[in-house]
Amino acid sequence: MFQCCRLDLADLPEGFFEAHSGFWRRVVAHLVLSRRERRVWHSLKGPTKRRTEWLLGRMVAKDAVRQYLKRQHGMALCPADVEIWPDEHGRPLAQGAWLTDVPRAPIVSLSHSDGVAAALAGDATRAVGVGVDIERVGPLPDGAQELAFTPAERALLSSVVNASEDSWLLRLWCAKEAVAKALGQGMVGGPRALVVKELNPDTGIVQVLLAGEMATRLPEVDGRPVVAYTTREGNLVTAAALCWREPE
Repeated sequence: MFQCCRLDLADLPEGFFEAHSGFWRRVVAHLVLSRRERRVWHSLKGPTKRRTEWLLGRMVAKDAVRQYLKRQHGMALCPADVEIWPDEHGRPLAQGAWLTDVPRAPIVSLSHSDGVAAALAGDATRAVGVGVDIERVGPLPDGAQELAFTPAERALLSSVVNASEDSWLLRLWCAKEAVAKALGQGMVGGPRALVVKELNPDTGIVQVLLAGEMATRLPEVDGRPVVAYTTREGNLVTAAALCWREPE
């Protein structure tokens, strides 16, 4: 069983996190983050938007984990009880004192972009990895299509009904991002190290194969497609991928 959560700044009162010199952003961070996470949040450099989106990502990831643990184990946790901490590859891990009361920590993935965040958490006994990516509909940066997709992928895309709709190109990009996260390596070797071989315009299902450095690093996956489920809802495109455990 897997639990998905999403939070969009557009659904909150306008200027909620910026009002009163960021007072409510600090309040939310204090309520949601653990002490260790707050130290990371305070140390983030760059524009305020970056800190806000980092906070949104932690909020939805914690909610996804909490809802999963509630449904599967009857546990009622506060957001700060669930720490989201990266492993050596940057993949988020769910941690906390509650780990002693469950057989295995749920796997989790999160994504945030342009004021929206999504997270997916679920059963680590069935899957070794999970990935989610979310983006607002819009054109990719100049040159990104040639950089991210092989000629064969672009030909496949052009054969899809309504391929001219800008969201389909973005769906394939999100699918690659989600698969990379599910495999736990990030997009090693660049976006062309993940190659879209099949896509179904009716279901949104995209099948991705490993190539190049990704295939070298993960020989146990090479040759076996990883499936990403893509969807468009309003001006948002989302992709989710699961890397299932092999039957014992």
